[in-house]
Amino acid sequence: MGGGWASVVDSVVVIDDFRGPGFVGLDRDTGERLWATEIWDDSFGAIFWASDEDTVYTAHDGGMTAALDITDGSVKWRLNTDEMEWGLGSGCALADDLWLTVGRDGTLFAIS
Repeated sequence: MGGGWASVVDSVVVIDDFRGPGFVGLDRDTGERLWATEIWDDSFGAIFWASDEDTVYTAHDGGMTAALDITDGSVKWRLNTDEMEWGLGSGCALADDLWLTVGRDGTLFAIS
């Protein structure tokens, strides 16, 4: 398993495994792999991400963003648009289940 961002939600550790297969959910106590999910075929790991009690929200280079279910790694939703491409000074925030991001041109995206 490669390196990458990690998040702990209850008993699941979610790792953005940039070497593949993408995102991996591990049991916090045993380290056992619970699930593995590849969101995009042609993307490196997430450049921004956040999580709440049941979802990991990710933003990837090239204007791609997605939400994963913590319990089984299933993709809740995904969006890919050139208008949302991130640049220097871009970022993301999570407010309840509202995923906010600003594109390179300053456009605010709010996804729920």
